[in-house]
Amino acid sequence: MSIKNLRKIHEKCLTKVIPFIILYSMKTAIYIDPELFDKAEKFSYAAEMSRSKLYCTAISEYLENHTQDNITEKLNRYYANHESRLDDDLKAVVYRAFDREDW
Repeated sequence: MSIKNLRKIHEKCLTKVIPFIILYSMKTAIYIDPELFDKAEKFSYAAEMSRSKLYCTAISEYLENHTQDNITEKLNRYYANHESRLDDDLKAVVYRAFDREDW
């Protein structure tokens, strides 16, 4: 292998591979309330799951449930199968309230 090829490989490792490895599995330090930490420890032990796996799963599920697009998607699924019409009495109250507002 020539020096030129080795330099290309070395450059690729420094600019692409090593940063990917470092960023792919990022370690972080966070504060967790001791009571919550103890509950997480007991759960992860009972579920035979590593602490890292538990935290990654929890964060992933939280983000899945709290992303704006997912909320809209869930509402659309719900209203595809449920009536979304206002009750006539409630509709009358809303209309009366709007009549009093200047638009």
